[in-house]
Amino acid sequence: LGSNVTKNLVFTDNIQSTVTGVSIAQSDNSFAVAPGTTFPVTVAVNQTLTIPITFSPQSVGSHSATVSLKTTTDPQGVGTNAGVSGTGVSTVPLLQVVPPVISYGGIVVSTGPVNASLTLTNAGGTALTWGNMLKPAAPYT
Repeated sequence: LGSNVTKNLVFTDNIQSTVTGVSIAQSDNSFAVAPGTTFPVTVAVNQTLTIPITFSPQSVGSHSATVSLKTTTDPQGVGTNAGVSGTGVSTVPLLQVVPPVISYGGIVVSTGPVNASLTLTNAGGTALTWGNMLKPAAPYT
């Protein structure tokens, strides 16, 4: 987190066309066309177009998006698409608890214990030092 990386998407054109723009469909703003990229641009037959895409995650975890090129030769509403993905990591230890909430649902009284578990992982970029774990108060064990 707090940094970014730029990678190139390379598209090869099978016919001459003019790329009029790029859009990125994503659930957050982790991906963007790098500054300085301008449209329209004409791409000749069998030539390539390189588009730099910058990944700047704002949260830990996996991120993905679909990059769509719009050209003058695409049928209406159809573009050329490419998937991009990346993983945001923390530069410090980051304790992750999965699931964040344990729901026991409806339990019949006096039928015995119901077990549930959770997983603790370090989603950070450096070692996590474990201390003592405190046992929960009754009726939990």
